[in-house]
Amino acid sequence: MYLDDGEQIMAAWCKTYCGPGWTNNVVEVLVGDKSFKLRLDSLQADEQTAVIRTLFQAEALLNSQILQEVLKISRPRPTSV
Repeated sequence: MYLDDGEQIMAAWCKTYCGPGWTNNVVEVLVGDKSFKLRLDSLQADEQTAVIRTLFQAEALLNSQILQEVLKISRPRPTSV
């Protein structure tokens, strides 16, 4: 993973994507610069450290549970009249 001048890692989270006959465990990385321009990068399984692979399942479970709680409190934005 490469960062351009002025970029920094803002957040990272584990995500498992799957379909019929395949699974891919990636770490999604949110990168931002000083002007708040954001981009999403991904670390594939072969780019992950042993520590990331060890923590992956626990973090993915926590992320999933937090997402479910956020979905419970989310609601449509009010329309203006």
